[in-house]
Amino acid sequence: MTNEELLIALSDMLDQKLKSELQPIKDDIQEMKEDIRTLKAEMKILKADVENLKASVHILEGRADLTDARWRQMSEDIRAIKAEIETEIRPAIALLVENYVPAARRFSQAADRIESMEKDIILIKKVVQEHSRRFEQMDRCV
Repeated sequence: MTNEELLIALSDMLDQKLKSELQPIKDDIQEMKEDIRTLKAEMKILKADVENLKASVHILEGRADLTDARWRQMSEDIRAIKAEIETEIRPAIALLVENYVPAARRFSQAADRIESMEKDIILIKKVVQEHSRRFEQMDRCV
């Protein structure tokens, strides 16, 4: 064999050796490329999910602001109601109580007198009926 043939044979052997040694690296690189593609696809999905979450958070912030505004309005309404109770309703109730208690006492006393008068009227009716009956008997006799 000539030197040239030996060099070609040596070159072929080196090529085969390199191919056999590099093939696992190429396979690993190919697998890594596939993993990177999968990661990129998952990142796109993740980005979309993050955008959806941002939109949801924005909506929730709007609702929270609305709830906060309603809460403030209710607090103001409650303060106004308390003020009205203190300035208008309590004095009116105090005035009613002030006038009701003496009137209630008068009505109670009047109720006692009315009950007594009812008894007297019943008695007077009986007496009048008895007198009427006697007068009728007297008229028959005369």
